Amino acid sequence: MHNISRVLVSAMLVLFFQYTIAQSDSTGFTGFKVVKSSETVGVLKVNPIPLLEGQIPVCGELRIEYEQMLAKRQSLTIGVSYNYPNFFLLAFGGNMHNHYGSFYSNYSMRGARVMLGYRYYPLDEDEAPEGFYFGPFISYNFVDFKDKHSKDYEIINYFDACGIVGYQVMADKFSFDVFGGLGYRNNFVVNEQYPFNRYYDRSVVSPFKWFEHVKIALQFNFGYVF
Repeated sequence: MHNISRVLVSAMLVLFFQYTIAQSDSTGFTGFKVVKSSETVGVLKVNPIPLLEGQIPVCGELRIEYEQMLAKRQSLTIGVSYNYPNFFLLAFGGNMHNHYGSFYSNYSMRGARVMLGYRYYPLDEDEAPEGFYFGPFISYNFVDFKDKHSKDYEIINYFDACGIVGYQVMADKFSFDVFGGLGYRNNFVVNEQYPFNRYYDRSVVSPFKWFEHVKIALQFNFGYVF
């Protein structure tokens, strides 16, 4: 968790530095030129696929993202998700029984995700948040499974930090955004057995050791521009 904290802090410092530069016209570079508030653009984004199957197996994600134009060619993206039982568990969980009863009477699950990214639009014909872009993107996602009877629980953790490239198309008040990238991931499971027996198990989430920390990102979103 200390590594995660350091990466998050570093990313925030980079974004703060970029935003600070955007507040000054002294560079003479139009990509950092501050735009008037009446000219700034924001995009609220959703993706229907995570509603059925999210990043973490057996979880659906109610995900909302927002992109805010900072300067002529720069933007900041933030996102949050709420994790819940995915379509499979919602459809068949009531039929999963043991001597305690159904899945829902045996277990509880809850979780969330936070995302943060910076985008730079390098082409002369593009202006944030439209066109080709690249930049860093980080995400932390977790879900807590708890056995209501034994008090044992496990927390599945997904942390990603990668560089992405993408393209966003805007038409009137709507947008379509797609990006891909490559980077680092640290996916692990924390198991807690009552009363105080904690251990870590990476093999459950990352069975292929050669690619345990390789992250391949791919995402698309539909947006509303305002």
